[in-house]
Amino acid sequence: MAVDVKGELFAPVIKNINTKTLKQIKEELEIIKEKAKSGRFSSEDLKGATFSISNLGMYDVIQFDAIIPPNHVGIVAVGKEVDNKVKLTFSFDHRIINGKETALFIKRFREKLMDENYLKSLSS
Repeated sequence: MAVDVKGELFAPVIKNINTKTLKQIKEELEIIKEKAKSGRFSSEDLKGATFSISNLGMYDVIQFDAIIPPNHVGIVAVGKEVDNKVKLTFSFDHRIINGKETALFIKRFREKLMDENYLKSLSS
């Protein structure tokens, strides 16, 4: 994700996100917000990402294409919620991952978002 700190853009990393609950991720996001307010990111806070999220929906942008940061396999652009739906635009570096794998990832991602039981299990 990208965070604006006094006009500069930083990309702090939540490491090992695949092993964390939504509650743990939310707690880490709160820590990131505090670090952003104080402008105190360490170099370790900014290393190790492979996939990013860019959310311009909070700025009333409905849909957009995000640019993949260096050393990342991909990024998802999150747009504004309209009619209880959010537009997500995925971009992948096909020098790193092939199109079939990305299509399967997006399919599985969508399935998980639509599965209420799965989402409930993440919050525990």
